[in-house]
Amino acid sequence: MKRIVVTTQNRRTVTGYAARCRNHQVFIVQPERKRIVSCEVHELFKNETWFDTESGQAHPFDEMDVLITAGMGSGLQAELANRGIEGLVTTEKDPKLAVKMYLRGTLPQAEIAEFHDTDDYIEDLSRLPNEVRNKCCGNTDLNGGCCGRGLRGLV
Repeated sequence: MKRIVVTTQNRRTVTGYAARCRNHQVFIVQPERKRIVSCEVHELFKNETWFDTESGQAHPFDEMDVLITAGMGSGLQAELANRGIEGLVTTEKDPKLAVKMYLRGTLPQAEIAEFHDTDDYIEDLSRLPNEVRNKCCGNTDLNGGCCGRGLRGLV
């Protein structure tokens, strides 16, 4: 059996900004049969996100084999690799389909950004459309997706 975690901040689609994502779908799969056995939603507490977890500190997903997301930085990818977790960035938006594609070896992959997230990181809100800027705290992934935490008084 293999365990695959997919970032789904909005609980519907594969979302980015993996280091700060709190909502995930956890899939248990049989890779040899290319079959999903089970899926459940897992919500992390804020202090359990990858962003707030120190290197070497235990994490709820330490026993996972793969993390699939729409966006993460090279810092998180390195941390995942240190823990023996394969970190993948995809353009596929459907979580279940992303897992099925991964099992078949056809998951479309995107590049991982060369950045390490810090509390000082705030996306330039002037570049975002008004409908996003008015709902987003500014912490977006490379695809412009909101991290889901909501407005933090930045606009």
